[in-house]
Amino acid sequence: MSFLVRSYHSVIRIRETRLLLVLLAVALVVQVVYFVRIQSIYPPSGLTTEQYYSPLALNLLHHGVYGTGEYPDIEETTKRPPFYSIVLAGAYGVFGEDERVGLLMNNLFLWLTIIVVYLIGRKLGPMVGLIAALLFVLDPVGVINANKNQAGALYGLLIALFLLATIKSFSPSVTLRSTLTSSLILGLATFTRASSLYLGFPLALAFFAVHRWLFRRLSLSRILLLTLALFSIQALIVGGWMIRNNAV
Repeated sequence: MSFLVRSYHSVIRIRETRLLLVLLAVALVVQVVYFVRIQSIYPPSGLTTEQYYSPLALNLLHHGVYGTGEYPDIEETTKRPPFYSIVLAGAYGVFGEDERVGLLMNNLFLWLTIIVVYLIGRKLGPMVGLIAALLFVLDPVGVINANKNQAGALYGLLIALFLLATIKSFSPSVTLRSTLTSSLILGLATFTRASSLYLGFPLALAFFAVHRWLFRRLSLSRILLLTLALFSIQALIVGGWMIRNNAV
């Protein structure tokens, strides 16, 4: 009987894997079609109404300054968090200074986000993961954002990774490593776009409440330590950026 059960679960996993691969293949085709089409209409920067991140990335790459303008008259900027420009500068340094590199990178971020969304949904069941990934694939906003040389695709990937990591933090088997990982990813996400600037406060309160009054498996000192860890790294990242902006 146990052999039959194991065989059944193996068949389900194989079928699930095949469905996921088909879904990813469809998503990849859609991304390529969008990319080629958008490139034929809006070269080289993609479907965009602004030219912001690429010049910042080039100034970072060549002069180590997060700012606008041309050398030597580069003016440091405080308008937007810099992590996307840092990643874009790294991509330019490796693959060349072509804005299409940013679009290819964003499409890769979108593809990875589909996988992460599937993994989040799979926490509730294999079919939930597939349906969640399918719904994400069918949303045209993701593809459109991936074909802009802007921070939306990277931010979406980081938020998805943050949610996946935070599931572990809000479980009875929480560890210091999972809590620090969750905090780090949220910090990087906020370092990409400021939309999650104040998310750390309700997150830390919810974390404390869940482990103090729902699970009740950890001592109060341990809960306070983990709550501080959850809040600490992303607070240091965001706080450091605020101090820099105030100095500028």
